[in-house]
Amino acid sequence: MLRLERYSQQEQYKDIKQFAYRVAQKDIHTLYGKEGERLRFTEKQKPVSVSSATTTITDKQAYYKANVMQLRAKIKAMKTFLDSASSTIERAKDSAGVMKEGLNQVWDRRTQTINEKYLSKYGLEMSPEDLKKFFAAKKQSKLQTLVGSDSMFSVAAAIKKNNLASNKRDMARFIKNNLDLSGKIDEKQYEDAADMYDTFKDIIDLTGDPVLNDYITEAIRQGLNYKNIFIH
Repeated sequence: MLRLERYSQQEQYKDIKQFAYRVAQKDIHTLYGKEGERLRFTEKQKPVSVSSATTTITDKQAYYKANVMQLRAKIKAMKTFLDSASSTIERAKDSAGVMKEGLNQVWDRRTQTINEKYLSKYGLEMSPEDLKKFFAAKKQSKLQTLVGSDSMFSVAAAIKKNNLASNKRDMARFIKNNLDLSGKIDEKQYEDAADMYDTFKDIIDLTGDPVLNDYITEAIRQGLNYKNIFIH
């Protein structure tokens, strides 16, 4: 946990405490009754207290059972943390002594999947560092909320590939070029770039999917454009 706290001070790992670390902090608070920040698992376990009046076998059995159940819960929480990929940066041994992936390996694998599944057909790709920036950006977080994790990369890729801007002047130039319009588009007729794109999206049809085309409108309305999406 100390290592994760130190890594979280670096820009590329600033969100690292949002995964296994956060779960462990909640478990420690629940199981140990500890308060505050940067909580730690306790190696020496304190048994459940029992009244000195406890003399019957039934009472003693209940006491032992309570301690065993609590100890098992604490061990499970520790194992969950140690076995999680996000509890380490690089590969390390888990609670059973078996090598497990670290967070960097998870990012590498996830980036490869996203590139192959969503971006390659647009001739685009992301690096693991790009992906970290993508998820850390507030605008991308809004995009995921709007369109869902399955669609956000397709929407972002369409915006990047077509150099879609979030201002009316650039959007007017894009529409004019794609529709081969000879006349000037009156920007005053449109509330913003999203409104302008929404008017022509069915004619231009960037994705072949009307739902994704609608999502692009919402993404532009949130200020996403080809300059602030971390895809190359």
